[in-house]
Amino acid sequence: MGFSMKYHDAETVSVYLKDIENVVRDSGVSLLSEAGDIVKRNMQLRLNHIRTDNSDINYKHMADDVIKRTITDKYGDKIVRVRGGQATGTLWHIVNDGTYRTRATHFMDYAMDYGDIEIERLIDQELKKAGL
Repeated sequence: MGFSMKYHDAETVSVYLKDIENVVRDSGVSLLSEAGDIVKRNMQLRLNHIRTDNSDINYKHMADDVIKRTITDKYGDKIVRVRGGQATGTLWHIVNDGTYRTRATHFMDYAMDYGDIEIERLIDQELKKAGL
């Protein structure tokens, strides 16, 4: 069984495909940023659930030190990183995974799992805007 396709107006198809490429590229950048915001918000919500009171003036809670950055990797792909800031970033893996003395909270897994539904809805909205 084979498949073949013939078209007579190659330039029209080329222009149409180029338009689709431009729409996808433009919406992809904004979609990536919005998806990062969703994950950041979910991490802050989960970290606020485990927040304890501390009266120390210099104390900075992990929920107040969440950073979202968009970077370009060595292959030219855009990546959004959501992680702890300078004050609390080194503690994230300990709080998430736990130790032999503390219980694991798995706040990173929570943020990713519950963000999937919102991100899929966001992708569907962008595709509808683009007419795809």
